Amino acid sequence: MATAKPILDQSLSTIVTYNPMSASLDTTLEELLEQVYMVGFHHWPVIDEDQHVVGIVSDEDVVRTAAMHESAHMSNRFCDARGPIRITEFMSSKVYAISYDTDVSTALRMMLDKGVNSLPVTEDDRLSAMVTSSDFLREFSFSDHDACRAAVKTYLDLTPVQVPFDSSIEEVKMACEAEGAIYAVVMNGDFPLGVISRRDIRRAKSRDLARVMYLSEDPKSIRAADIIRESHSILPTDTMRSAAQTMHNMQLQALVVANHQNELVGVLTQEQILQVML
Repeated sequence: MATAKPILDQSLSTIVTYNPMSASLDTTLEELLEQVYMVGFHHWPVIDEDQHVVGIVSDEDVVRTAAMHESAHMSNRFCDARGPIRITEFMSSKVYAISYDTDVSTALRMMLDKGVNSLPVTEDDRLSAMVTSSDFLREFSFSDHDACRAAVKTYLDLTPVQVPFDSSIEEVKMACEAEGAIYAVVMNGDFPLGVISRRDIRRAKSRDLARVMYLSEDPKSIRAADIIRESHSILPTDTMRSAAQTMHNMQLQALVVANHQNELVGVLTQEQILQVML
C-alpha cells in the first residue's frame, strides 16, 4: 500500500523501528559475537541504567575486536586478566542521535553525511527507537516517490570492484579497502555471480570465530564463492521500486545489474537509492 504522504513529509514516528535491540554497559564481547553469529544484528545502541544512549557498537566493531583477541585469549573465551571483555572497551562514544521532532529529510541526510546505517531516536533523552537504512528502503518501496518508477540504469555504479570467485575473503576485503568501496562483485570469468558487502565478510568471519569458540573447530579458509547469497541480479530496465523491495526483503546492501546475457552492467547500492530520496 502506497504511503499517503511523500516520504520526506512524513513524521519520523511513522518510519522508525520501536523497542530496538540495545546493549548495556555490562554486555560482553562474547555475547555480542553470538548475536552477530546467531541473529545477524548489525548495530546496538549502548544504554546506561537510565536508558540514556552513551555509545554505539557495530558488527564491524565486534568482529574486529574478536579477531584481535581470538589467538591470544580463545582458551579463556575472550577474557583477559580483568575478566570478560566489556563493551566499553570497543564501543564508540560518538553517537549521532535524533529526536522525534527531527525532519525525516534531516535524519536521512545525517545518515548519508556521517556514513552510518542507523540513528538512535530518543524521547526525553532516553532511547525509544532506531531509524535505519532498511526503514528508509521500506518506505521508498511502498511510496509514490517519482524516482520509484525510474529505471535503475540511471543510477548505477558502472565501475564496481570485481574479484574472482576463488578469492579469499581477506583478498575481497583488501580490494574493497583499496578502492574505498563497501562491496565487490564476485565474477566467474565475464559473468557476475553476486555481490559481497563488507557486512557479509564480517558475518562470515563471526561465523568462523563462533565455530572455533563453540565447536572447537579449526579456523577455515573462506572464499568469496562460499558466502555469496542466492543470486539476485536485476535488469537495467527494472524500476528503482523493485530494486528497493528486493534489497529490503533480502537485507542486501547492493544488487548486481546484468543484461539478458548475464553480462555485468553495474551495481545499484542502498546509498544510491537513499540519495535519490533526497
